[in-house]
Amino acid sequence: MHAHKPGQTRKEIQNSFVSIFVFSLQAIPFQLLYAHGFFKVGFYNPWACLWEIPILFLWNELHFYTMHWILHRRWFFKNVHKTHHWSKEPSSYSIYSFHWIEAFMLGTVIFFPVLFHEFQLISLLSLPVMSIIINLLGHCNHEFPSDKPSTSFSKFTFRHSMHHQASRGNFGFMLPIFDKIFQTQVNTNQKK
Repeated sequence: MHAHKPGQTRKEIQNSFVSIFVFSLQAIPFQLLYAHGFFKVGFYNPWACLWEIPILFLWNELHFYTMHWILHRRWFFKNVHKTHHWSKEPSSYSIYSFHWIEAFMLGTVIFFPVLFHEFQLISLLSLPVMSIIINLLGHCNHEFPSDKPSTSFSKFTFRHSMHHQASRGNFGFMLPIFDKIFQTQVNTNQKK
């Protein structure tokens, strides 16, 4: 594994503040769309969360994979995603160390599902919480020892570390399914 770069934590925190600001700005059009009736939010059926949260989790995985794949196209990588990949050895501070365009792209995850279904408020609030937790686990560079291959579900931290080091493949967030389907797995059987 590579060591952290000098000044890495400071730079990652600065970039993260920009990303958080962009995410906050995205709440404005979300609120306007809600106020003008483009979508509705449910408040009275908490049992719906039992299936809505898994649906949002899977949507989050597909959205992230798609955006991440786009961010690895030549222009986007050179001008946008390189900000995040500056951290060859991810840390908990690199979670939201994005260029503002990348933050905007990833922040659109909430806009599409609400146009097709009236999700419960609890389900919608689970989406950013899931994102924070999965991002933290993916960038923390620590996982429980395992004899499983890098393609197994439990090795997502390892897969993301390999992605940062190789800057190719392993575009998925937590699940390896989309990398398997679209054949974008980094070919490695290394164990961590």
